[in-house]
Amino acid sequence: MSVPLTLAQRFARHVVNAKLILPGMKLVVAISGGVDSIALLHLLQQLKSDLHLTLIAVHINHHLRGEESDLDERFVRRLCDRLNINCVVKHVRFDTDKDLENQARMARREILYNILKSYKFDRIALAHQKNDQAETVIMNLVRGSGITGMGGMKPDGDNIIRPLLAFSRPEIEQWLVDNNIEWREDMSNTDARFTRNKIRNELIPWMQSNLNHAVTDRLLLQSHIFRQADDYFRKHTARLIKKVITDETPDYLRMDLPLLKQLSEIEQYYVLRACYGILGKTEHEFFRYSFTEIRQILDSEGSKQTKLAHDIHVIKQYDELVMTTLDPTKEHTDLKELTIDEERTHFVFFNWRFTLKYLKNLPKTRGDVNAKQQILIDLNKVNLPLKLRTREPGDRFIPTGMKDEKKLKEFFIDEKVPRFDRDKVPILADTEKIIWIVGYRADARAICDSPTNRILHISIEPVTTGRKRAANRAFSQTGGKYDIYEL
Repeated sequence: MSVPLTLAQRFARHVVNAKLILPGMKLVVAISGGVDSIALLHLLQQLKSDLHLTLIAVHINHHLRGEESDLDERFVRRLCDRLNINCVVKHVRFDTDKDLENQARMARREILYNILKSYKFDRIALAHQKNDQAETVIMNLVRGSGITGMGGMKPDGDNIIRPLLAFSRPEIEQWLVDNNIEWREDMSNTDARFTRNKIRNELIPWMQSNLNHAVTDRLLLQSHIFRQADDYFRKHTARLIKKVITDETPDYLRMDLPLLKQLSEIEQYYVLRACYGILGKTEHEFFRYSFTEIRQILDSEGSKQTKLAHDIHVIKQYDELVMTTLDPTKEHTDLKELTIDEERTHFVFFNWRFTLKYLKNLPKTRGDVNAKQQILIDLNKVNLPLKLRTREPGDRFIPTGMKDEKKLKEFFIDEKVPRFDRDKVPILADTEKIIWIVGYRADARAICDSPTNRILHISIEPVTTGRKRAANRAFSQTGGKYDIYEL
């Protein structure tokens, strides 16, 4: 008859087989002093030699329980000294009691990631176990966090491992008792102000007594199924994003609105949440109500916008949806004006690269040269120096093909230039008038419409590190690729 494995043996087998811990790993271990984290630290310490691990313990004193919090800190320090494990202690104090649970979670997350980065370690080890997982699934169900939330916490992801998720709270506690290992009881675990405590101490016991005594195991099984479904949708979303996103920078993402509207509701949810995560560096705080806010502006008439958590703005304009960390009501560049030196032939302004050539004769084949991407200027009709600037109140010009002045604002509206982009459109002007709305239309007063021997040819091309479809959108009416004239 085989002898049952101890929890320590099952733990060692689990972390190796699941590849949660690899030989030589450097782990930041979050330790509060409670049952679970004390067990995790001892279990990792037992594996330290065999797997050649490097451990550093991190204790965060939130100062929420007065002297008890300080006693927790001293207990952790003494334990780490005894185990010969380096210990980092951080102190956090909150200005308000509002949403303490979330404040503490965000503070812990920031501290642990900062330590992981500064020490150049591999993973953060957290002590969540089976019962925590069941509580998380219920909490996420109440919050309406969708399939991902119902999947609960992942054993491995975002540089975090949770080696104890395969073990229950009672068996962890029993292992500590059997090995005469002390821990600290956190009396805040009975504080009914915290949602998790209500679920742990009231809801789950009621469900076990009145619905199903094995409710924890059932919730864990469901979380596994939901994680599989979530993985499937994420892989599908990765393919959709390549089609939906038309332009991408560190500050914003542009999406093809008609294509986005063709997706099913759940596909829209995953795409929008993924875009939110790209900009905000995390998908946390993107809940169902976040998606509902976006859906409302998608289905509305005209240009609309809304603001989500992490200061992410969502703007619907014409045939695109923009998600950005930039406040659309503010200007975001220090470069407002650039005087063009006659000696310069190449320079960049905003997202455009400009190339200048001075000619004495008009090209034989000009085509529609006063179009989107280039212009031929009669230097006899302008007052130098030329300058590039952003739009100004009251701007007017005479678009080619017209005889009367037109307000720039009205031109932008007619051309369906999104409001979010209007302050980024370069304006080429001389000392008296506008010469070119770059990428859109020239002024009729400056173009070469008669023989001249003083000609300035300016061409532009988009400069972007992201996708270029949106940057080229201004040229779409030319029928595809634009010509670069050899003059």
